[in-house]
Amino acid sequence: MPTGNTLTIPARPKTSFAGDVLKLVSGTTLAQLLGILAAPLLTRLYTPEDFGTLALFTSITNIVCVFSCLRYEISIMLPDTDQEAANLLAVSLIFAVITSLLMLPLVFTMGRVFIAWINAPMLASTLWLIPLAVFVGATSVALNYWNTRTKNFSHLATVRVTNATVSLSAQVGFGYSTYATSGTLILGHIAGQLTGVTILLERLGRVNSQLLLKSVRFEDMISAARRHYRFPLFGTWAALLNTISWQLPAFLLSFYFSPAVVGYYALGLRLIQTPMSLIGNSIGQVFFQRASAARAQGILPQLVEDTFRQLVRIGFLPMVTLSIIGRDLFVFAFGQHWAEAGIYTQILGIWAFFWFVSSPMSTLFAVHEKQGLSLLWNIFLILTRFISLALGGYYQDARLSIVLFSLTGTLIYGVLNIYLIFISGSSAKKILNIFTHEFLHMIPSILLISLVNIVNVDIFIKLLIALLSITLFYIFKYRIHSLLYKISLTS
Repeated sequence: MPTGNTLTIPARPKTSFAGDVLKLVSGTTLAQLLGILAAPLLTRLYTPEDFGTLALFTSITNIVCVFSCLRYEISIMLPDTDQEAANLLAVSLIFAVITSLLMLPLVFTMGRVFIAWINAPMLASTLWLIPLAVFVGATSVALNYWNTRTKNFSHLATVRVTNATVSLSAQVGFGYSTYATSGTLILGHIAGQLTGVTILLERLGRVNSQLLLKSVRFEDMISAARRHYRFPLFGTWAALLNTISWQLPAFLLSFYFSPAVVGYYALGLRLIQTPMSLIGNSIGQVFFQRASAARAQGILPQLVEDTFRQLVRIGFLPMVTLSIIGRDLFVFAFGQHWAEAGIYTQILGIWAFFWFVSSPMSTLFAVHEKQGLSLLWNIFLILTRFISLALGGYYQDARLSIVLFSLTGTLIYGVLNIYLIFISGSSAKKILNIFTHEFLHMIPSILLISLVNIVNVDIFIKLLIALLSITLFYIFKYRIHSLLYKISLTS
């Protein structure tokens, strides 16, 4: 237990769950808005092959990043004392450095063999950037968890905006300077991440330097690492398999087809991920922090139900809309040569909703310390994704690969959501009632968007009606809930 002489993280004002989410969402919203505004420029400056090469590069670095800290970065959230959390942060950063250094000989001895196997020769000129990208990515994740523990959500929001600004500015700048290549896309991506990590490290030294200097000791690092051994033992493999399963489409689509197909898939997935990055990740970070406390207080079922309601309300209608008008949206925003990416988006829309819901909820594996079950689930996930994509490759049909990927993913994430809700202590009946209630309110908007899509009208008119329909739905929901809240106060 902390004593009077024990250093702790400076106290911060108590805030609500919604308030903490809003802080992260505000920064992520602006960052995503910048990305949306820059996308029509980038898709006209760079080719689908360039975007495919960027996707392959980030797939490689994401896979390595996920085990760079041996998942000790997640354990930063759990200790009762700030001293133990500080030692876990130190453990995470040390492993990030070690992994990055080990990548150097691997890249220069095996890199060209690997890119030849995945049919991506454009990656050859940027192989030397992989160790740097791994270090920056792993460090960023560890520092994000530290700032989540300390509830510095406003600072994280600022960093996200800075990342996006630097990255997009560099990519657009290179493009207009006649250096529009896959290499400059990758350099811009790394520049944004590096800027964010620099800001996080500066704040760590300025705000928490005393705590770190007084608390971090070699023997305490060893003790903390032993206490949370389940994270490297089970969590690392589960996270590695999960990340490989996410990056698998890029590798297999490149292997069976071409980097251009990877580019279509990558841009389609990027648009689908906008609501996830906009709100899902923010809810997930705050949910993880609150769920750890809610479990001890015996109020976890209520937190899970409230979070599920918000996820359905936020995610279902946009994903259904993308499934209906995805191709027209891509043609209008990015040009006719990106129509195939829009079709991929339509195929992936419903799957994306189930994934959107499960992403925040999946932190319940860590809250309940069920890393072993998480590992088994991820093994099953990667096997089904590999089979789905390989079948499409066998028949030389990229769309078939995406369809099978979407169908199996919808089923698997649906089952995962049911299980996570079950272990939280909530009932299937409550969750079904929540989903049904929210879905019934969305039916008029879905029918209107579907009708407009069938009628032969201009693309701009079609997209405008869809946007207005979604906007009116959320305005209606906001007004109704505000009215009910006022009635409850006066009754």
